[in-house]
Amino acid sequence: MLELEVTKFVSQFKETKKFPIKIVAKNNVNGILSSIILIKAFQKEKYNFSLSLEDEIKDQSLLELNYDSSKSIIFLGSGSEKISQIKSLIKDKIIFIIDNSDKVDRNFNINILNPCLENNFISLSGLSYLFAKELNKTNFGMGYLGFIGSLIEPSSFDTFLLESALKSNKLIVAKSLQGFYGRTLDLKDVLMNSYFPFFPELSGSGNEVSRFLKNNKLENKKFMDLSDEELKRLYSAVLITMLGKITKREIFGSVYLLKEEKDDSIIKDVHGLIEVIDSCCKMNKGSFVISSFLGDKTFKREILFYFDSFKEEMIKFLKWINNKRKDEKNNLIILNLESNFKEYIIEKGLEIVRRSLIFEKGIFLSVINYTMDGDANIRILLSTIENEQDKLFENLAKDLGLKDYIINEGLYFTISQSYEEEFMKKLVLKLENKKIEEIVK
Repeated sequence: MLELEVTKFVSQFKETKKFPIKIVAKNNVNGILSSIILIKAFQKEKYNFSLSLEDEIKDQSLLELNYDSSKSIIFLGSGSEKISQIKSLIKDKIIFIIDNSDKVDRNFNINILNPCLENNFISLSGLSYLFAKELNKTNFGMGYLGFIGSLIEPSSFDTFLLESALKSNKLIVAKSLQGFYGRTLDLKDVLMNSYFPFFPELSGSGNEVSRFLKNNKLENKKFMDLSDEELKRLYSAVLITMLGKITKREIFGSVYLLKEEKDDSIIKDVHGLIEVIDSCCKMNKGSFVISSFLGDKTFKREILFYFDSFKEEMIKFLKWINNKRKDEKNNLIILNLESNFKEYIIEKGLEIVRRSLIFEKGIFLSVINYTMDGDANIRILLSTIENEQDKLFENLAKDLGLKDYIINEGLYFTISQSYEEEFMKKLVLKLENKKIEEIVK
């Protein structure tokens, strides 16, 4: 069914498109991969087009598109939930949407390719690959780009995308431990530079890593060259404590390597590439990734430089967080960030914290940082991902008397800094010694 929808959509695109074309792509990993696919496909067709990357579509940005020189606009990785605004705010443009969001505005007639309309799901990069291949059959060589995105957004089409990736002759499949990136590098570099998983005693510390490897008879080894016995030794020494209870099936699995990359490159390992792209998106350097994939070696050096900077800041943040474990009091830890860390480091770092079991289950994290206007941005999170957490935070917001807040895997709100001390006393009384189940009820 999806293949038929792709054929129909591409046929409409070929018949109704006008030049120049504007691609408005989502600024995330799948948005970047999808942009690369469309750019290469459009270059082959000699289309006149331009590209912009957006974190989210706002009404103002839609209005500004009226002044763009484009005659056709493709929303790539967004737009499904904004069809009514797109139709009302953008005039005299031909609109196309390629998206996989399940939040689809179904009440408007528009050129849209979204598998969720037919109860299917595929990664955005996989969907973009199907579009490009239908546009020109010679685009099958970009199958590996379509597959990489499926490692982030799994779907029922992953086997097909992997087969396409292998046919493109760009990908190698190997077996190794899961949960790492950069697995073609020296084991010392992998452990020392790892922030997900984060190793409190090892990440960022060359001396500690050297001591650890010597004690476990793993010095001077490349990750991919470890024998089965050495992999088991590494696993027993470090993975259990940092990744919690995982099954044997999850411990060892497929590793995907880019055939054309050198072994000493962090992006040889596809999961390393994903981390590099993600960090560049968060630093608004996604366009650098696109340029590097289009053959610009200068930008390739740039994205690796930015990733090194991101990695250092992330490890610094995680070490700071880890040191706060001693401040736990009755199931609550207050983390006052002041102005020490950039917002994208905080956002990504807190996600890693909650998935890495740095804190025990059931601990509340109250994270505070300040705005230039003198307000306090507060987010209340759980130390681990839990069922019914949205209901928990909804109840907590009511208990705290909050009126303006956001719930998204946590409770987010802003208060005046002058009210902070009084509010934190109130929060402590609400959360101290409380179990999750008591708040959910």
